[in-house]
Formats: sequence, structure tokens, C-alpha cells
Amino acid sequence: MPGCEPAFGPATEVPPARSPPPCTQSLEALDCTPSRANRAEKSSALSMHSGAKLRERQLRPVLRHRKIPCLERASGRLHCHEQHGSRVSKRNPPWHRSGTFAIHCCNPTTYESTPMDRQFDYAQRILLAVEIAEAPRLFSGMPASYTRFKRLTIPDVIKAFDETHSLFAQLIAGRAFRDTLERHMGYWQKRIPESKQCFVHYAIGSAEVISAAFDRLKAEPGLSLLGVYQVEPQCSAYPFGFPFGDTPDHWHLGQHFSYTAESIFWFNFFPAQPYLFEKTFAVWALFQMLDLKGRGENNQLVASVGGGRVIAHGVDEFVQVNLNRFTSLPGFFNAAHEAGKHTFTVDPDYLWYGMLMSKL
Repeated sequence: MPGCEPAFGPATEVPPARSPPPCTQSLEALDCTPSRANRAEKSSALSMHSGAKLRERQLRPVLRHRKIPCLERASGRLHCHEQHGSRVSKRNPPWHRSGTFAIHCCNPTTYESTPMDRQFDYAQRILLAVEIAEAPRLFSGMPASYTRFKRLTIPDVIKAFDETHSLFAQLIAGRAFRDTLERHMGYWQKRIPESKQCFVHYAIGSAEVISAAFDRLKAEPGLSLLGVYQVEPQCSAYPFGFPFGDTPDHWHLGQHFSYTAESIFWFNFFPAQPYLFEKTFAVWALFQMLDLKGRGENNQLVASVGGGRVIAHGVDEFVQVNLNRFTSLPGFFNAAHEAGKHTFTVDPDYLWYGMLMSKL
């Protein structure tokens, strides 16, 4: 990839490209025949290539040591290297200095088998209700998407952390972990009486359906938070898969994540504050770059629709909530540790109060 030489080693001269794999198709506009008819198209394509080169140089520190689709200097054909098992190396780099360039793509079969939903309606609304009680209620008249979650207590989280980490890891990460428990997750623990627990009610649907549910629940006593939110598309990874659907694994093409008995949920609540979306986006982007066995699989970052559609009792009026599904509890710990090395987590002005949840 032009611009990514430090990640894979410098480009070297190689023999002429072998015949392309069966899944290739010709790019007429990018052939090597010097004719007037395609000269203008070549110029436009090379301009696009230069822009991609500049962007990849800017992303070089993030993309280092990643296996990523890339623009390839090859023989003017569209290649699908992941499907044919070719590897990036100094001996067999995915580009050479002669010829034009081709665009690296995924195999059509893989694409079709990937669990993507491009019909997801971003205009939908999300209803969230936080309930602190001895047992959760089951509200009537809710849409089919209605589901309930139970918060893991701080002692449960500490026990799980100790069971899934070695003594050495506990000594290294334990202080930061317990600081997070106190400053961020402890927000909810302090508001829950010893005899009670915390539950979150969730539903997604059309604006009319969710507004009607909100109006009904306003009359329900004992809700600490009740709000109507909308999805932020720029900061939601595969939102169609949340909470229980399948989602693609973008680091292992053709594979996907599914909800299992080990799945865990992380609901993070944010009060109004300066640069809230920008800081959240920076954290979210780093989580998406993690190639771990267990990690965040999908999320819906939701923001308040305004207009008095957030009602709070005894808690902050949360204007943004990040709803995440993780592969497992150990996967959550590992992903949070890796992403936390480079994020605003230690920024005292960045306020977030999270809960680890399990499905009821």
C-alpha cells in the first residue's frame, strides 16, 4: 500500500504479476494502454490514489501491523487477496512499481454472507428507563423490541475481575480498575439501597410508538431515569445488531459475532458537558481498532431528542448513553484496558457513569 511501507516493510521490485485469481474483473479505465479515450479517466484515478496515499500516511500510526484492505499497485485488475490466502510481506508486497493500481475488495460471496442490515432505520427512537427496585417490573403495551437488563453489582464485578486476571495483572491494573469503579461505576452503586437492585428497560421503534410508550411510563412511579433518544450514526458500530443480532467481524472477514450466554452489556451514561461527542468518538474509534478474541461487538450511541423527553429523579439528566454489547466479561476487561491506554478516560472533565449489565 502506498504510504504504508513502514507497517509492512519497504516496497521491493518483484517479478511481473502472475495471472489474477478467478474472482478478478478487469478495470478498463485503469488498463496500461496509452489511448486518448482513457487518459482523462487515468488522471482522475491517479488523483484519487494520491488522496488515499495522503490519508493513509495520516493514519499510519493507527494502522501499523494491521491486515487491512488497501489500494494496490498491480496489473490493473480487481483482486480479492483475503479469499486466496495471499500474505503481505517484503518478498510478496501487494504492489510493485510498474503498471497502474487496482482496488482491493472483498469477495462477493463473503459480502453476501456477512450479517449486514442496510435497511436499518436511523430515524427510529430508543426508549430507556432506569429502575431501582427489589425486582423489575414488566411494562405492558411496549413494542416487540422491549427487553430488560440487570446491573452487575460492584462486588460481582470485582470478583469477576479477580477470577479472570492473574495476580500479576491484578497488581498492574488493579489500581486503575478500582479507580474506575469508584469514580465512574460507583456513581450508580451509591444510589442503590442495599436491599435493591438496578434495572434498565430498553425498546426501539418508530417515533410514534416510542413517544406513546414514553407518555405511558411518565405515570409510573419509581423510575430514576426515563428518556427518548436517537441513534448517532457516526459513532454506532453495526447498530442493527444491538442488542441480540449478529454483526460482522471486520478484522476477520467472513466471520461474525452472535449473542451468547457469555455476552455482557456496557451501558455508559453521560451528563451534558463540553465536547461530549468528540471525546466519546475518540474512545469509540479506538475500541473499533482492537483485534481481540473478546471485544465490543456492536453499539448504539444515543442522544436525547430534547423537548423535555428526559426525566430524571435522583440522578443526572443524561443527554447521551452508549449502549454496547461485548463478547464476554473478560473480553470487556481486556478491551477497556487496551483502549484506556490512549483515551480521555483519565480526563477529570470527562464525565461518564457506566453499568455492566446482563440480559434478564
